[in-house]
Amino acid sequence: TWNQLQALYLNLAADEKDPALARAYNVRALLAIERAQAQGYLTSPRDNYTRVAILFNLAQYGVAADLLETGLAARTIESTRRNWELLATAYQQSHREERALATLDRAVALFADQPDLEFALAQNLYSAGRIAEAYTRAEAALARPGLSKPGQVRLYLAFAAYELQRYEDAQKWVDAARAGG
Repeated sequence: TWNQLQALYLNLAADEKDPALARAYNVRALLAIERAQAQGYLTSPRDNYTRVAILFNLAQYGVAADLLETGLAARTIESTRRNWELLATAYQQSHREERALATLDRAVALFADQPDLEFALAQNLYSAGRIAEAYTRAEAALARPGLSKPGQVRLYLAFAAYELQRYEDAQKWVDAARAGG
């Protein structure tokens, strides 16, 4: 019945047009999960993720980050690329940029076969004003197989090289992007 109760509140929240009422339904769903977990129910990784998702809906990013970090460490939330990216986003939203960068760095190590994470880290480093590190990470992403948008990374590298006043490198990346190679 706990599962039905939280599902009912989540459905009501999803269908509600009034933001205040949708928020109230999300709070009720969150309380239902918390009460169920206090009694030993709704403790699966999926249920724990649902709790984090509700916290995101309620813009409670700091609490969501703490819960997600604890869940990933304890393996009570599935360790997927998406969940690590969500943790980094939660840190960014709660103004903990260094924790977001550290989280993405850890995700790059955990999911070494996914160079798009390395590029995401490069973009976040750039936003943090660490352009030289961002450039290095973007190059590393481009060097690995399986990158989904290599042309975008080449243009990014051209822009970063220009910012670093490495004009010959910037021209090289522009030419590579134009050539599609």
